[in-house]
Amino acid sequence: MDSRGRLILADVGVSKIHREITSMRQDPTNCQQSTVTYEAPEAQSDQREGKPRGRRYDMWSLGCMFLEFTVWLVFDYSTVRSFRKSRRTRDDPKDAFGSFFVQTSDNLIQIHSAVIEAIGHLRGHPLCSGDTALADLIQLIQDHLLQVDVQARTEAPELLKMLERIIHRAEQDGNYLYPRFVGNTG
Repeated sequence: MDSRGRLILADVGVSKIHREITSMRQDPTNCQQSTVTYEAPEAQSDQREGKPRGRRYDMWSLGCMFLEFTVWLVFDYSTVRSFRKSRRTRDDPKDAFGSFFVQTSDNLIQIHSAVIEAIGHLRGHPLCSGDTALADLIQLIQDHLLQVDVQARTEAPELLKMLERIIHRAEQDGNYLYPRFVGNTG
């Protein structure tokens, strides 16, 4: 967190120091190190095939983190721990915090049922239902970030625009941001 109280996320999908600022690089990264928990579904197949990681890989990772932050914000940290535990695979020691997707016996990749369940619990909460900032954030996570198909994931400039729309509306309308306590002065 910086001195202005902003949480700054960096290096969301790949753990390597690059010589050039990301915005100045033209090519995708060839780095294969990442946090398994937030690893995009295509990570292992791309690595096997020697493909570089595109920037939409990071959109998946951001979606994972945004969802965990939303669970924490709406519920609490113990719920985040339960959410992580519900995603774990018993027979995979690398899977300490649990992946956000699963591979079926038919080799299909699907969003983990615990992720779908968490989104459902969030949508059922008054802060996240109806016409609220958190409802829009959850919709953004589900429709634009946590997409198994790489091409269905948004790119960073579009994500920025979507987040700016949510922020702008929240600044204009207190009920949109935090409906339960607006107008409650004591």
